[in-house]
Amino acid sequence: MQPSQATETWIARAWHTPYQQETVTVTGCPINTLRWGNPDHPGVLLVHGGLAHAQWWRFIAPLLSEHYYVVALDLSGHGDSGHRDSYDAHWLEEIITVRHTAGFNGPPVLVGHSMGGLLSVGVSAFYPDAWRATLIVDSPITGFSDKNDRSDSPRGGPRRRCYDSLEAGVKRFRLLPHQPCESAELMGFIAASSLRRQEEGWTWKFDPHVFETSDRRPTAPLLNHIRCPWWLVRGEQSRVVKPDIEQAVRELGLAAVPVISIPRAHHHLLLDQPLAFITLLRTFLALHQPTAPA
Repeated sequence: MQPSQATETWIARAWHTPYQQETVTVTGCPINTLRWGNPDHPGVLLVHGGLAHAQWWRFIAPLLSEHYYVVALDLSGHGDSGHRDSYDAHWLEEIITVRHTAGFNGPPVLVGHSMGGLLSVGVSAFYPDAWRATLIVDSPITGFSDKNDRSDSPRGGPRRRCYDSLEAGVKRFRLLPHQPCESAELMGFIAASSLRRQEEGWTWKFDPHVFETSDRRPTAPLLNHIRCPWWLVRGEQSRVVKPDIEQAVRELGLAAVPVISIPRAHHHLLLDQPLAFITLLRTFLALHQPTAPA
């Protein structure tokens, strides 16, 4: 299911913007990447959340690509990348490998949502010279306040479901944790790009075993090792990153780190407040990549 070329919403125009698709092999696993813009421009690397994929950025990346070279990857076990027997030990390696092989003209800005934000903390701390700046988007970087708030890990693990048609699968698409999203168009695009056809029918692209080997090591001890500038952005109504995150960050001695709440936004603020998020992201890029036009 593809959006109609005749649709004139800004979302559909962005979705139809051409991009390059490249595969990078990391420890024997094919890692899918999507790329927009001119590699001579300052770079941006986008990392999705758990059970999501690179195409969640397809309506955002084109709005940056006039002035930036934007790359999004599918982590292993997600999207159109390969699957592994175990994952945690490889995700950071996949991010840094894409950073070094995508053709960035200098250190890129790193942007990670949810689980991708937790991984961004790790890769920023362990590879401090690789990044110009890091934007962490609604990630519980100081720890989950409640085990039921784990947005990317449904209790009991996700199950593989098959549907007779793409349309049937799209109708079953849900955000985790559950939240509203005003744009049915956007939800439809994301849902359709999350399914693939197999012999038994249409099924979700993610590996249903992806979290069985994920130990979710705490990221709080790593925060003071991030040397590049970084911000934390949260949805004002997020169930995952609560308002007390700002105090928790301050108690770690990180008073200079901005903690910004987007009004009316939930955990998946890319989807429910996309224009506010894009405006914030453009501002972050302009501040931390002074060679790029504002």
